[in-house]
Amino acid sequence: MQESLVSLDPESLTATVGAIQAKLNRREFALLGALSEASGQTLDHRHLLTTIWWPDAPMPNLRMAIGGLRRKLEADPELPTLIVTVPGEGYRLGKP
Repeated sequence: MQESLVSLDPESLTATVGAIQAKLNRREFALLGALSEASGQTLDHRHLLTTIWWPDAPMPNLRMAIGGLRRKLEADPELPTLIVTVPGEGYRLGKP
């Protein structure tokens, strides 16, 4: 069993990664929760859009939410290590 990289508090909508703690909006919280529950597996774009938004949601919704999470939780959002892009597939949690 993989140890959780992220601690999520649904009451306050906060996420903690190491020494970084951030307040998230509801969609960011749901997105990070889905990635966290996947235990390091890649979740494809369409699955995330359908789960967090709606079946035909546009890709920019996902990209904007990923960018927001990276700005809030990554040590260097330009070189993400927590929320990893898997080109042509989707996203997964990595090791920060």
